[in-house]
Amino acid sequence: MKDIDSIMELLVDRLKAMEIPMWDVYSKTIDVHENQFRNYDLEITRYAVNTYYIIRTFYDKEDQFGVGVVKANSPDPNHIDSYIKTSQKLAKLNVTSKFNLPQPGQSYPNIKTAEDKVIADPEGVLQEKTEILQNVVQDLKQVQPTFGKLRIYISSKALRNSEDLSLTGSRTSLYLEYPLKAEAAGKLAEFWGRCDVKNSNQLDLQNRLSHWAGIATASLHTKVPPATKSITVIFPPNVLRDAFFNTLGSHSTGRLLSEGISKFKKGEKVAIDEFTLIDNGLMAGGIAVANWDGEGNPQRVNQIIKDGIFENFLFDQKYAALKKTKSTGNGLRTADGTISNSFTNLEINAGSESLDELIESVKYGVMIEEFSWLNPSAVTGDFGSEIRNGYLIENGKKKYSIKGGNLSGNAFEMIKAIEGASKQRVIEENYKFPYLKLSGLILSS
Repeated sequence: MKDIDSIMELLVDRLKAMEIPMWDVYSKTIDVHENQFRNYDLEITRYAVNTYYIIRTFYDKEDQFGVGVVKANSPDPNHIDSYIKTSQKLAKLNVTSKFNLPQPGQSYPNIKTAEDKVIADPEGVLQEKTEILQNVVQDLKQVQPTFGKLRIYISSKALRNSEDLSLTGSRTSLYLEYPLKAEAAGKLAEFWGRCDVKNSNQLDLQNRLSHWAGIATASLHTKVPPATKSITVIFPPNVLRDAFFNTLGSHSTGRLLSEGISKFKKGEKVAIDEFTLIDNGLMAGGIAVANWDGEGNPQRVNQIIKDGIFENFLFDQKYAALKKTKSTGNGLRTADGTISNSFTNLEINAGSESLDELIESVKYGVMIEEFSWLNPSAVTGDFGSEIRNGYLIENGKKKYSIKGGNLSGNAFEMIKAIEGASKQRVIEENYKFPYLKLSGLILSS
């Protein structure tokens, strides 16, 4: 496969030669450096690279507008011509509302999206983090690793369109998957730890692995929590991610607004006064940080909820056109090449208490570490999920580890029932969230 610059030039040349009036092309190369582990040992080191491009052409005749998308990786000009023709055929079938492509001349941020030392020496960084991981896990006497993966991703991307917009970018990130098992008195427990982080220092292997080991060890002595009609719950950032992404995040988009199913209206009170939610496309440490979105518009910071009041929806080109407004930099490119009107990185404001103080303030409740699943209804926000790992809290202290029981509630009601938030916030994947103390959830056995 040719490099990105060469393939982009070839794609643009073929589109112009075929006199396609409206188009954009997006190309991406992803390098993956991976170490795989078996028990305590490094088993194999792998390297893989994937380069692909996406052609979008548009059909715009009279009262019909359509988009055709083709994803491919062949550099053969004859193949490219056939892909363009296929895209044109699809554009006549995939009818949608009309919108324009971004124009050049916009002001773009200059956010650093790739870590210098990872770009310069990915194998060296991988080796460094591997040695730290192995040293840390050797000292965790109560648990044993089963297998694991540590990956570094390096990607380069480019976008061009028929309006003469031309953009490039790069990014780096890391992924860790590392299950730990604990065994005692014939009992076996395992915690399957995973994390996606933007920068290598966010791995924080000493604290992360120690935390995972603590959950695995505590799971050896779990009890099913008693049913409670209305219980106080402390949610960690990773669980809030599952609760809020498909609900608060999705209902903040122009897509759901245009479809008439968003729970939000501008100016309405939707949460407690102390709750603020931001879509931060420029967030340092966020996986989705970028200088431009999948369509070529500048990413930015968008205030969604401020002091409990809903303020702004998030738009891509299509839904901005429908609502006669402008894109907010929220047209994200999906793996298949289509554009998704979505949030970038979500950020919730910090509170005033430490996590220990949050726990101490709970007379009776639970603290969740992980659910077996948590997938709230994208329409209503309702959820019910089995507790996989957590703790029962009595009189401000963790009494014992819990597993089982079903916790139910509603994501939109949760932000009206916040009783406290931690000063500490966790930045992982595409969120920056504190721990939240919530009331009024239902725990059934």
